Amino acid sequence: MNHRVTKLLARTDIDADQTKIIEINVKDPITTILFKAELLMPSYLMAGHILETITKIEVIDGSEVLFSLNGQEADALDWYTNGGRFRGNYNYVCSYGTPQRYFALNFGRYLWDKELAFDPTKFSNPALRITFDIDAACDSCLHNYITVWANVFDEQTVSPVGFLMSKEIKNYPTGASTHEYTDLPTDHPYRYRFLRCQYAGTEPSNLIANFKLSEDVDKRVVFDDQPSLVMKNLNPYFPMVKEEWYASLATSVRYIYITPTERIVATGSCWGDTSIQKDYAFVDGDGGKLAAIVANPGHNSQVMVSGQMPHGVWAFPFGDPDKIEEWYDVGRVGSLVADITATSNGAAAKTAQLFLQQLRSY
Repeated sequence: MNHRVTKLLARTDIDADQTKIIEINVKDPITTILFKAELLMPSYLMAGHILETITKIEVIDGSEVLFSLNGQEADALDWYTNGGRFRGNYNYVCSYGTPQRYFALNFGRYLWDKELAFDPTKFSNPALRITFDIDAACDSCLHNYITVWANVFDEQTVSPVGFLMSKEIKNYPTGASTHEYTDLPTDHPYRYRFLRCQYAGTEPSNLIANFKLSEDVDKRVVFDDQPSLVMKNLNPYFPMVKEEWYASLATSVRYIYITPTERIVATGSCWGDTSIQKDYAFVDGDGGKLAAIVANPGHNSQVMVSGQMPHGVWAFPFGDPDKIEEWYDVGRVGSLVADITATSNGAAAKTAQLFLQQLRSY
């Protein structure tokens, strides 16, 4: 066999907030690590997005951190770097529903990338470290499961030159019309830079006014404008964020915590074996909190949602994502500073995050 799928962690019920460490005992190069987050909800009431239950995912080697994002950041990264496609998600949030979300840590540009992969033999004691908040998506969840697989090169001999390393560089409190300056690392080439600002009820574009990236004290300004312009410029390359949900709706407002956060459109229909006349209404959805109501309850509902910016994340690619030679070589830069300006609504957002995907060579 040239390839194999190895289970790093069998389906495990996380019954308390905790940090779990999983040794990476595989010796062959790993192209992706796949996660399945699964809940058993005692009611139809959501408290947050399903992936809010994973507050941090790290790949570590002793004290060195090789990957560090939360569940929503990792999901957005996976979506952006895989052509705007989700994996086999099952967003079933009816009473006693079992919603399932799949996402991967991608160490190459694509699945089975022979040039870029995570080679465990290059490290002393690699491991996964995952931190959980089990009630973040639903109060008093009956079960909160996690399963982890690795897609591994088996009998096929490959010699990767490095891997894609992704880390959150900064998580900071936002304010009204304030500037946040960040000295960015210049150790490894950039494939992507990501900015996240998510607040339920507000589109991200109404939270961040400007993003500036400056080399060597403005000797060269790489970007200086509204982040929303990047989103609009890249619309031909990234499709709409689309999801289907199964939910129990009522004549009073219930909330569905969705993945797209901007320009939300939602439609609904009855999910049952008989036809019932219903009148659905959806409003907001900005920031990922969709308000839903139905005039005539009685059956579960299926809801189709589309929008932009998964989990409130903007993506800033550097050149062709498939061509290593085109990526942003920051090693030639003396200093690299990000200047992020909040809008007057920025104080409501509470926090924003800046994270990177870099090429780490062996």
